[in-house]
Amino acid sequence: MANQPKKYKKFVATAATATLVASAIVPVASAAASFPDVAENNSHAEAINALVEAGIIKGYEDGTFKPNAQLTRGHVVKMLGKWVEAQGFEIPADYNTVQRFDDVAVDAADQELVKYAALVKDTGVFLGSDGDLNAADSITRENMALTLDRAYKAVFKKSLVELAEGSTNLTVSDLATAKEEAREEIQALRNLGISNVNTFNPKDTVTRAQFASFLHRTIEAEGTPSTEVGAIKSATATKVNEVTVVFDAPVADTEAAKFAFARGTTAINVTDVDWSEDKTTAVLTVDTKFVDATYNLTVTGVAEKELTASIKTTREEVSSIEFNSSTLVLTGTETATAKEARITFSVYNQYGEEITDDIPTSRYKDLKISGIDEESIEFPAGYKGVISVMVDEDEDDDAEGSISFTYENGEVEIDVDQDVVLSDEIEPGSVEIKGVYSPTDEELSTKNLIDGDEFYIIFSVKDQFGATIDPEYADKQNVASGDTTILEQVQDGLRVDVSNKDIFALVDEEDIEVKNVDGKWYFAIAIDSEEVDEDDIVGGENTVTFRAKATGEESSSVIKVTDSAEVYKIELSSPDEVVAGDEEVKVPVFAYDQNGESITDAAELNDDLRDGKIKIDWDADRVALGNAAASTVFTFIEEDGQLYLTFDSADNLGDEAEELDIDIEVDKSGEESSITLDIEPNAHPESLVKIADNSNTYIYKGATLELAYDDFVIEDQYGRVFDKFSDTDSYQKDSNGNIVRDSEGNPIPSWKNYTITGKSLNENNVSTSSDTSGLDLVGIDGNATVEFTLTSRDVEGNLVTDVLSTTIRTVEASDFDSYKVYSDELVYGKDDASPADNANIEVYGVLGNGVEVELPADGIAYKVLAGDYLTVTDTDEVDVKADITEIGTNLSDAGDRIETDVTVVINGDGSRIEHKITLAEATPKVASFELEDADSLNGNLLKSLDINVTSGDTVITATDIYAALLSQGSFDIEDQYGEDLDNDDFNSSTGEFTFFRGKQKLGLTISDINSANDDDVEVRSNGTVSTKIYVGGNNGVVEGDSFNLTLTINGKTQTVKVYVK
Repeated sequence: MANQPKKYKKFVATAATATLVASAIVPVASAAASFPDVAENNSHAEAINALVEAGIIKGYEDGTFKPNAQLTRGHVVKMLGKWVEAQGFEIPADYNTVQRFDDVAVDAADQELVKYAALVKDTGVFLGSDGDLNAADSITRENMALTLDRAYKAVFKKSLVELAEGSTNLTVSDLATAKEEAREEIQALRNLGISNVNTFNPKDTVTRAQFASFLHRTIEAEGTPSTEVGAIKSATATKVNEVTVVFDAPVADTEAAKFAFARGTTAINVTDVDWSEDKTTAVLTVDTKFVDATYNLTVTGVAEKELTASIKTTREEVSSIEFNSSTLVLTGTETATAKEARITFSVYNQYGEEITDDIPTSRYKDLKISGIDEESIEFPAGYKGVISVMVDEDEDDDAEGSISFTYENGEVEIDVDQDVVLSDEIEPGSVEIKGVYSPTDEELSTKNLIDGDEFYIIFSVKDQFGATIDPEYADKQNVASGDTTILEQVQDGLRVDVSNKDIFALVDEEDIEVKNVDGKWYFAIAIDSEEVDEDDIVGGENTVTFRAKATGEESSSVIKVTDSAEVYKIELSSPDEVVAGDEEVKVPVFAYDQNGESITDAAELNDDLRDGKIKIDWDADRVALGNAAASTVFTFIEEDGQLYLTFDSADNLGDEAEELDIDIEVDKSGEESSITLDIEPNAHPESLVKIADNSNTYIYKGATLELAYDDFVIEDQYGRVFDKFSDTDSYQKDSNGNIVRDSEGNPIPSWKNYTITGKSLNENNVSTSSDTSGLDLVGIDGNATVEFTLTSRDVEGNLVTDVLSTTIRTVEASDFDSYKVYSDELVYGKDDASPADNANIEVYGVLGNGVEVELPADGIAYKVLAGDYLTVTDTDEVDVKADITEIGTNLSDAGDRIETDVTVVINGDGSRIEHKITLAEATPKVASFELEDADSLNGNLLKSLDINVTSGDTVITATDIYAALLSQGSFDIEDQYGEDLDNDDFNSSTGEFTFFRGKQKLGLTISDINSANDDDVEVRSNGTVSTKIYVGGNNGVVEGDSFNLTLTINGKTQTVKVYVK
């Protein structure tokens, strides 16, 4: 967002504020989007990133954006709905009861569409056609113009047409081809710069990238109101060392806000800042008490300029004095002629803060008592807020009278008077709630309450004098008079209530007890586990309030019970993109508990699915695993806060979509949801979009550029990124399973088998060669256009070709502005490892456009000069390793390191680049670990693993699992020295990776077994390299079962789902 225009920042502040107000507990953070298929120089990149960051549009699960994919009317409704909602418009309360469009039922599975359809209809943004929304249809550019105009007017009370009034009409060459009612809006888009082309193509559809730019420019159009902070509305002292600052708009980034507080030239330290939920108010705490002065506040980081305010304060002074009760309590202290009684009072400053302990007793004057016979009355030494009266010995214990005194401090004078009654009872005066105590250290949650775990509210008590009542001996020690214990006095003197007994109730006050918590004693009252109703209990915040009966003092605390989120309802929603055969399908789901709160814990849902609490019905012939158990076929996952129900679709080798019906039901509630998916024919490579990395369009003169298939962006027939390597052994087969051949007897490739070839149109400048694994380009001199040809077939065997023309540029030393050197930086140097750990130095020339081109490591382009403790690795002198002889014993102790460097000399011009190298003694270990899908072009992680069992198998061993991992996955491992390990470095017999020095084991942990045998499935040596799981019988898995497998090495983990086949 840092590089976005000012007006767009205004919009984002509004969107962020709306989100924060709606969800005060969970702060929302955003980060700029980055998509591999949206280059930085893409004309739509800024708009895409801005809208993604604002939560208006999002990318796909594979990390791409698919800028060329077509938008549907339903997608536009959701995006505009989110924008309109972010501007302060509320979703209609009756969105799920009153139908807005004839073809969008209020109980439709896609509730996101339902609620935003209601919003855009009610605000006049989206009108529909003959009562229908036609959500699945594409939106034309002319209809988009109408919709943007209405959306702008709904938000800002002024249409784009009105905004463009008086502007010069810019060229729209095909305006006459648009329907008449849209022409004015199209012209407005052009005049305002929202459309920036002369030909509008009103009848064409709109791509994702195009709409992002249209909406982004609409947001930036002149007239967008500011929601940025522009001023401090008020700044006032609200406590003796606290200032409350109110801004004229929400602060977008409270972390960036800086507060400077000063009195004259003396800086005052701000020790704490607390923000309100809507981010408009900051409460500052300073490290000194205010005096009679004017303080200056400077705030930076919240607006384009620094903001200032002056706060005039007065020194702390007594504002009021209040007696805590009307009871003058006899303490039991007696003389020969008198008995002591006490009463307490509290003193408050001008901010309402109690300051009793801070006021010198000398300021209290003219202390008097009337109506009760006494020998003396005084403020006893060593106490604050206490009056002691020595009452005549023969005075009645229930005598009534009054006490008065005057507070004097300069010009401040306060008279205090209280009617009192004499009493010999000590009463609880106040309670301080300390928190929740669990003897077993459990979380206070609905599940633990249902399970009957013990929880206590612990608290301390002060008497009416303000003295703490010691709970340690409270059940043994009597009060000053009578036979009542102190604990009984506390039980009788307090009343306890909760605000919501559906969350929890407390036992009766007579059951208040004492508890020792971490060596300290507290009074405690238990949460009543017998009152917990499993069907009615809810999580949430429950306010516990204690009231002292004698004084009326109340003390409250909000106690939060975490909702264990038992699922009550699950809604299925339509996937964001096309669903095809033979691929992982991710169906968005929305799960709710009985309170309507969202559930995002996929693990809990998978447990419920395995336990039969969630039931799923589906068309078995449309999914890859057929009619296996639901918990095997389907898996809940969570990505970025969104839940998905995933499964693998079966092949669709026809020429049209096949319908798949999925029904889901929560067993406890009976709540159901259904969806019908159109499973399109299997995807095949359809088009070459570009070379993924722009630096791969440059070659150093005389060098060879190797391009593999994963260096290209390939899309399928649905406009999605194609993510599968070519299966060069896959050929078309007839109904009998025989390979189909062409007229010359050559086998015809299947849709899985494709090639990319390259042809230079100027072989004198750049020459090309290719095979099934990739292409080689040799830079000779100058530039050349290279035509890369994709050849594939669809599922019916029809030939598909696409050509990508790309300029390949040959560069040489004189073209570089500078050079960069990269290496592993950390090199092993303790002893002679075999093979040696080289620094793996690479040298790149940097062109004027910032592109880095690798220089060949042939000893001609550059030479590496080894520094101390290093030696060159070969005669080309382009890399270094540790010089063990020179190092000697310098790396003999654990943690030893040596800092040194190398000098790279560019042979062509003599440029010298210094580069740091660190030598270390530590044994190599895994620093990063991934198991990628062996079929994935984009290096996506392996999510599932197939293990085949045959008749007679009794166990799946670790060796079986390792073999499957090697065949279906590709290990991508790097140690701390930058050395890469892959499948070739793994021993499936021992489960070990071999480094240049030493080995590490890959542990296997089996969990979440989905089997008819359930908990009876036997697993041995779990978590080790000897893990095994039994097959068949009463204690093993069988075909159709599944389980989770967690791979662990040096603290790094990855989990895959294993399917037994």
